[in-house]
Amino acid sequence: MNRRNFSRMLALLAVSPNQSFGNINKKDRIVVIGAGIIGSSIAYHLTKMGAEVTVIERDLPAAHASGKNFGWLHASYPTKPFSFHHLLKLSLLAYQNLETEIDIDIHWGGSFEWSASKENQKILTKEIEIQQGYGVPISMINGKQAHELEPNVEFDEEISIAFSKLDGAVDANEVVKKLLKKTISHGGRVLYPVTYKNIKTKNGKIAAVKTSVGEIEADQVVFACGGDTDELLKIDILNKSKPEIILRTQPMKKIINRVIVHPSFHIHQQKNGVVTIGATNPMADTSVGNLQGAPISHSDRLALMPEVFPDVALEKRHAEMILTIAQQFIPQLEAVKLKDIVIGWIPSTHNGGPVVGHLKNIPGAYIATTNSGVTFAPIIGELVAKEILDRTNINLLEDFRPDHFI
Repeated sequence: MNRRNFSRMLALLAVSPNQSFGNINKKDRIVVIGAGIIGSSIAYHLTKMGAEVTVIERDLPAAHASGKNFGWLHASYPTKPFSFHHLLKLSLLAYQNLETEIDIDIHWGGSFEWSASKENQKILTKEIEIQQGYGVPISMINGKQAHELEPNVEFDEEISIAFSKLDGAVDANEVVKKLLKKTISHGGRVLYPVTYKNIKTKNGKIAAVKTSVGEIEADQVVFACGGDTDELLKIDILNKSKPEIILRTQPMKKIINRVIVHPSFHIHQQKNGVVTIGATNPMADTSVGNLQGAPISHSDRLALMPEVFPDVALEKRHAEMILTIAQQFIPQLEAVKLKDIVIGWIPSTHNGGPVVGHLKNIPGAYIATTNSGVTFAPIIGELVAKEILDRTNINLLEDFRPDHFI
């Protein structure tokens, strides 16, 4: 589907038939709480459509999950309901529009994925068959075929690998930076560090948002605060986040062309030469080479959800563990020079996908949080902006309303 057809499809499918556009007021004062990739996308699309927007962020933009993220853009799982999978595909198309609108570096080329266990490989194969039924350009290839496409990666020739042609990768930090820059150029404000305290109402409507720097007048509020959502709204829609360690290198010569999701790590390389490597459990109880497994205190440290390592030695140990594994399959990684090592805690919702819509107990308040936030950001931003400003409901989001989960 090309961009023109994508725009036409949104126009045809997005609006519920029982809604109208008679109440449009694009000069509503809207406060967006959270300057991660979802909040930044919503703010950008709202200001693009003419709204008066203020973004508040308690730390720095992309300071948490969005900035400490692997950056895989994917629609390579047969997620249910089908509308979930459909939204993922639409968001990849929306990224193609965003790529030129805000000038971001997206590395398209697809992804390779496989599992170490035979049972999980069987599940993966069945999932691929389901996706093919959806019309997704995805197939199973063997290690030899994969090596022809990625000659610098040492694949086992006998393994079966899922090859999704739609997928890509992006630096979420860059996306947030560019979205907020455009938001400001459209007349929006981005304030940080500013802490949300409460909503001020008058005659049953939102009048202002109370913050650490005073009150900000508002008609509507969007909660796009990721892992802080439950705490701020006193609800329960999130699972306990799991850690992911992200390594980013200095720019280097081209060594891989696709996102590679190995059973023990995942990796991609941007156009600028930066390699990003992610791993969810590099300090497992088993050792790698001469490196010992995780110490007893490891679980205790993770319980505090740290975003940085307590000391340089432990940081180095984690990086060595991940690189030792990755270098076994991509020998050219031996030449890498690391730039960043961070710990990300990615929000995970109970329903496994977006929770998007108006909160009935707070008139004028809207919630937008999700798994796979980096992938979902452009489509969620566009559709949420339409719902808020056009005073309408969008069919594409009906399966993800907060009423279903709160």
